[in-house]
Amino acid sequence: MNTLIVEIIEGHNHPFTVGQGEKMRWKQKAYAHTGGAFPVEFSIALENQQQGLMAGKYIVKPTAYRVGKFGGLELNEWQLRDNLVPATPQQLKEAS
Repeated sequence: MNTLIVEIIEGHNHPFTVGQGEKMRWKQKAYAHTGGAFPVEFSIALENQQQGLMAGKYIVKPTAYRVGKFGGLELNEWQLRDNLVPATPQQLKEAS
């Protein structure tokens, strides 16, 4: 069984802001292990600075996905943070 592993890397795990004023949003860098030679960097939307995830490896729960308005499967970026759970050693072994 292949599982999508998302990693928060120590030293690159601090929440940051984008935008200004009422459009300011908090985000956090994360890295998706998609099977390539290197993980792919992306950002996770946060509600506030304190919601940042600790460094470590996480799996994405199926509830993080939804069917979009055009009928395709997509990741729900606004609920992704709440759908990441720390990966167990067994899950990491199965994912590799």
